[in-house]
Amino acid sequence: MITIKPNLLTQSDIQRLRDFFKESELNVWEPNTPYVMKNGVTICFEHMVSWRYSEFADADKYDFISNDPIGHGPTPDAKKLAGTLTLYEKSGWKFHASKNWFLSDKVTFQDEVKHEVMIGEKTWYLINPFNGLDIMDLFFETARPLTDFQRLELCFLIIEEFKKQVLDKNVVHQELTSMNVFVAFEPDEGMRVRFHNISPTKPKLDFYYAAPELIKARRFPTDNISNLYSLGRVLAQILGVDTSTYQNLTRAAMLATPVAVKLKDLFYQMTCLTEAQKNIISVALTKILDELPENRGTFEELATAFDSVFPAIDPTQASEDDSKKLFKLLNSSISAPPDATSITPDSTSRSHDLFAGLSAGTMDFTTGKRFWPSHEIYTIDNISFRLKYPVLKRPCKSLKHQGEFRYECIGSGIFGAGGTAKILPIRGTISLNGAQSFFSTKKPRLVKDAAVDPHSLMLFANVDIPHLKAKPVVEFKRHHMLVLKHIQGKELFDTIITNGRYNSLSKDFALSLARAVVIAYQHQVFDLGRHHCDVKLPNILINITDAGIDATFVDYDFSIPIGTKIDLNCGTEDYVAPEILDGDSPSIQSEIYAFGLVLKHIFNCVSDFDKETSVRVKQFIETMRAPSRDQRLSSFDSILPFLDSLNAPQSSLTLTP
Repeated sequence: MITIKPNLLTQSDIQRLRDFFKESELNVWEPNTPYVMKNGVTICFEHMVSWRYSEFADADKYDFISNDPIGHGPTPDAKKLAGTLTLYEKSGWKFHASKNWFLSDKVTFQDEVKHEVMIGEKTWYLINPFNGLDIMDLFFETARPLTDFQRLELCFLIIEEFKKQVLDKNVVHQELTSMNVFVAFEPDEGMRVRFHNISPTKPKLDFYYAAPELIKARRFPTDNISNLYSLGRVLAQILGVDTSTYQNLTRAAMLATPVAVKLKDLFYQMTCLTEAQKNIISVALTKILDELPENRGTFEELATAFDSVFPAIDPTQASEDDSKKLFKLLNSSISAPPDATSITPDSTSRSHDLFAGLSAGTMDFTTGKRFWPSHEIYTIDNISFRLKYPVLKRPCKSLKHQGEFRYECIGSGIFGAGGTAKILPIRGTISLNGAQSFFSTKKPRLVKDAAVDPHSLMLFANVDIPHLKAKPVVEFKRHHMLVLKHIQGKELFDTIITNGRYNSLSKDFALSLARAVVIAYQHQVFDLGRHHCDVKLPNILINITDAGIDATFVDYDFSIPIGTKIDLNCGTEDYVAPEILDGDSPSIQSEIYAFGLVLKHIFNCVSDFDKETSVRVKQFIETMRAPSRDQRLSSFDSILPFLDSLNAPQSSLTLTP
């Protein structure tokens, strides 16, 4: 009997699995269960295996599911995903080991759901988990509670993330309770918050958190007026940290005296706030927790009230005093530990027995702080404040400023996002000089926030991509951040496709677009002596001006030097050449294969090609995308002449692989 282990797959295992899956009538195969093939060979799987629908017609996907459950009980059942095997119809295969993905029988974070998987008659969801504790567990089942400042910081962060995860997405949280707000601690970034169960399949009405109008009507929230009441209850509980009213609450008691359970223990044992500050927060929460929805405060009023307790410094409008505060705050991370009486950021004294890696030393100035979140409270010369924007510290790249640092203010919103990364705007750059900080917006920049990838870290640490003007990588435990030049334009995908349909382009414009892309590859990739290894529509930015069309290649995470022998398993399905799927190293021909699909998409937008030209274009692209590497074009040199020839009535150009 042959046991299939996903992390030890061989080429003979792959061929055996191809034959087995083709002849099997099942969609799920149990672990440690013998299956006899038609040729008499018996195989069994180390893990449960489930077939999954692939978004690509020429491939099938099989999820290998761990035997050990992550969770079970009132919370959803959850099983860790060992990895996914992709079998391509003609040839080639990929196995992606899973780092964090797991299967759950309940939707948790809706936008983290990647696929639905049927196991028997039950639907499971492939989810990227958020590590952390819900607020209830955080306060009442941990070895050490949060400090006063951390409780306030958590409130700021929850308000900030509620806007991003709920309001900005125009959704209504169906079950907003402390058990559905998760908090994670990172040693180099501080707290992170994730709202859980935003759209549960079977929501529950919790009497402590639900708005009175929902309890009376026995219905679930349909607007954010009711959501704001629940948000107020969560915030009040964080500032109170007392469960007596929650544990003894019944629906009858809530209906009888809704006001009595609102702010009973607000500011329980909190000494860091003045009476004036307490009054500001208390008034705001009382208003948002009004029994009548028409009298309830707005989210903007709530956020403004909390912001006024510890005003945030805005580097774009900083006064001279604020500039000095910023200098002391940021400069302290690169100098000797400051005197505790002059600079005492509360993050330096935090300690949590339950969070591995987060101790008093991990965020101390002596270790070099690299990130200042906007929700944290900082104290300089006995004055507490926050930052309007998160600040990222990075080394200077130029020899002139070697050994110096710059501080990027990260704005709100997302310019773009992919499977493992998102692009965030930078509002400006802070430099330190003398005893003050200086803010500049002269050089528009973006920051790429991506999952940790050793290959891309190595790339940007050792290779200069001139047109991107990338700064040194700032690496954190769970991700890395890379500051790049803000390049004008939009993705080639969005340039030629709208709402899933090709835009109508003239022949001349399409040819100009194709030429710009080919020339950009020549200058920005090939002339650097590299293969891009992920050529596709979303990785090409197009900027159309009166002067012409500018194309820019981005996302060099998979890029390697020409001639490198490596089994990189890189690229995007449909664009990736067959030999790469078989484990061969990238080459000019594999780049041309991907380029063929780019040109195909561009020319699919053209309706005014005559019949002869359409045939020539089709044949040329088929040559670029030939299954065998030897049958493709051997270089990019013949692509531009071919494009130029399409403007001529006839052409004697022949294709030479």
